[in-house]
Amino acid sequence: SSAQRAGHAEHTNSGKAFRLYSKQCFNEMLPDMIPEIQRSNLANVVLYLKVIGIGDILEFDYVDSPAMDQMVEALHLLHCLGAIDSNGKCLKM
Repeated sequence: SSAQRAGHAEHTNSGKAFRLYSKQCFNEMLPDMIPEIQRSNLANVVLYLKVIGIGDILEFDYVDSPAMDQMVEALHLLHCLGAIDSNGKCLKM
């Protein structure tokens, strides 16, 4: 969040802040951003993990675990594209 970034940059003294959104939008924002891995298409992440040898990506110890349905959707897409087989193993391209 912008408040968190200001704190990290040690810009917590009095002064002015110029943001590219209205105060109303700022007040409607979530207090914390949703991690990118939880809001993005994960097909490229899943494929990369498979390529580097992570076998069970559903049980992998992520810092911010993505939703299980996102992971399953990514696996299904990779299978449909011919990147992985029905057992989740990478296929040669």
